[in-house]
Amino acid sequence: KTVVMVSALAIFAGSLFLIRFVGTDFMPEADESQISLAVELQTGTRVEETIKVTRRLEKIIAERYPEVVILSSSTGADDE
Repeated sequence: KTVVMVSALAIFAGSLFLIRFVGTDFMPEADESQISLAVELQTGTRVEETIKVTRRLEKIIAERYPEVVILSSSTGADDE
């Protein structure tokens, strides 16, 4: 019984000593870096042309910034 108690206390004391070497961030901050880009083309531009421009921009961004993980785009009309 004494051996078990001494062993348990030794393990506990050892873990308290080692805790200073362990990082304390249980949930590290997430990298939420993002850029938002709005591109406006001339009124009356065909949807097909707008999609082409969007695809070209996506390609340029992907080539110049290989660290980009997700690239999302949408094409649509403004109701104004």
